Amino acid sequence: MKQGMKQGMKQGMKQGLEQGQQEERIRNARGMKAKGIPVEVISEITGLTSEEITAL
Repeated sequence: MKQGMKQGMKQGMKQGLEQGQQEERIRNARGMKAKGIPVEVISEITGLTSEEITAL
C-alpha cells in the first residue's frame, strides 16, 4: 500500500511539473506573439503547434 501511495505521489508531482512547463510555454508564446514574432518561429521555440499559438 505504501508503494502505491509513493507511486501516486510521484505521478502527481510529474503531472504538476508538466502542467507548469506547458503554462510557461504558453506565457512565453503570448509574449512573443505580442511582439510580432512569426507563429512559425514561436512554434519552433516553444514546441506549441501553430494552432495553439493562433488561439492565444
